[in-house]
Amino acid sequence: MAKKPTKKTTANLTSGLNDALRRSLKEEGYMVDAFKEVAPPVPTHKPPATKTIYKNYPTVDLTNSPHPSLRQPELISDFKLPTTWIGWEYLFRSVPAKSKRPDDSTIEPGYAYDLWKQGKPIYCWIAGGVGTGKTQAVEQFAGMIGRPLVYIAATKDAQPRTLLGSQGIRPAGKGGIENYWIEGVLFLAARYNAVLHIDEFTNFPPPTQARLCEFCHRQNAILHNPLTQEVALAWERPIVVISGNNDLAGNFQLQQAVTDRFVPILANYLDADSEAQLVCDRTGIDPTYAKRAVTVAGEMRRMAEGSTSNLTGAETTGIPDMVCSPRSLISWAELTVAGMDENIAWLQAVIGRIGGFSPASRPARIEAATIANLKGGFTIPEPIL
Repeated sequence: MAKKPTKKTTANLTSGLNDALRRSLKEEGYMVDAFKEVAPPVPTHKPPATKTIYKNYPTVDLTNSPHPSLRQPELISDFKLPTTWIGWEYLFRSVPAKSKRPDDSTIEPGYAYDLWKQGKPIYCWIAGGVGTGKTQAVEQFAGMIGRPLVYIAATKDAQPRTLLGSQGIRPAGKGGIENYWIEGVLFLAARYNAVLHIDEFTNFPPPTQARLCEFCHRQNAILHNPLTQEVALAWERPIVVISGNNDLAGNFQLQQAVTDRFVPILANYLDADSEAQLVCDRTGIDPTYAKRAVTVAGEMRRMAEGSTSNLTGAETTGIPDMVCSPRSLISWAELTVAGMDENIAWLQAVIGRIGGFSPASRPARIEAATIANLKGGFTIPEPIL
């Protein structure tokens, strides 16, 4: 028979618990109603002008965010539906707009949101190359469902305390001190019912990956305060997204327990027309220039992956440094629109990012310049590479 908890083991829960979870905790002996006022109040403010799909939770005012990783996501007006992704319908769907033009449509949250509204959690894994829009897509999804965003970039030195938190010491009383718990990103996401996005997840060492998996197998994750072993928070319907390169490049191998719990999505680059339109929309550059740049970028990506070259017909083994992301194209377009010579702008924004002008990467830069000159009409001289 379960031991009846004292007031010291009373759950400190947010007031947003659903009835089913509240009853479940009561059956286990937790006094969830007696002390629910202990939880910090969630500030609210008028909803922003941008469209919010889900309104059952209050909009959180993060003007003075308590943590640098927690912020309000920004909806992008010219967001392109990632139809080249394998499994993109999990996050987004295209819905015909109520207008007379048959081609008009609006973007709304996909099947994951439907499941979330039914009380199920969202555990998603997005794999894709540099600049395929993984980070932007997660932020767009969070903004569309009206939830805050907790974003962190994984590092090889990250310990489980990155997720759970760590012990701190603070003054207490007259000259005294006390221990307290500094909450990690899991607690932060749970407290604000936010979307948790962990980028470059394979940089997490196995123990840290394992601690995340402990929470990604149930509808409602119960988080305990490690100092007191009390229930600190109940995370209803967690939304956790991990992302990284599609070749799982990182400091550590992705654990099988992770792949079993997360719905995979493969992120590819936009088609050429959509990518050129994106560069035009973001920078205002002439569409002809944008199409030339996207053509060169596509050839560079083929060379990076290792395929038959359209220039020589030869098989390549792949030059990983040759990747040209949409960020590089937008940077080039911004410099060109600002008045810089397009060749110098391409050298700085695109070729300069291949190895950072290091001697070891010079062959890759020469190859990239050759592609730009032959396929894009640039005139980049070899000696300056």
